Amino acid sequence: MRRDSTINDLVARAKAADRQALGELYDALLTRVYRFVYFRVNRREDAEDLTEQVFVKVFEKINMFDERGIPFEAWVFRIARNMIIDFYRTHKTVTVTLDQAFDVPDMGASPEECAERAFEMDQVHAALQSLPDSYREIIVLKYIEEYDNEEISTILQKPVSHIRVLQSRAVQKLKDILHV
Repeated sequence: MRRDSTINDLVARAKAADRQALGELYDALLTRVYRFVYFRVNRREDAEDLTEQVFVKVFEKINMFDERGIPFEAWVFRIARNMIIDFYRTHKTVTVTLDQAFDVPDMGASPEECAERAFEMDQVHAALQSLPDSYREIIVLKYIEEYDNEEISTILQKPVSHIRVLQSRAVQKLKDILHV
């Protein structure tokens, strides 16, 4: 996964009880983990809580991490995925209004462009929410988190050939929903 000696160094330092390394790992992965969780739970408060729980678990279990062919980031995303599954087992699905879906406006565009972009984002977000979980997960990992198929295969523990099929079906389903 975007393997970088920096992440490996931070993991080694964190295992040696270096608190600064834990903070740097948190900073390096927070946005991506939050985004992954948010697109699965669809509510900012739940995503924030789950992301916090993911990092608590990561930091509690970091000494148990042993690469053995699984990059650290894949391990973190597996923890996030399992936390999301547990969340849905114990919580009812909560809907979010389109006004809540995207809080950050693009200040560089005209009001018309902002309105058009917001409308398009609302359509895409609604379409994503209507996809089956497995399709939504593939779309988020591939196109939002920008993982390649081998990395997604590692995270989801499925063969690369299966990832390709899921990806193709997910994209086609999304196109059908969006009438593209």
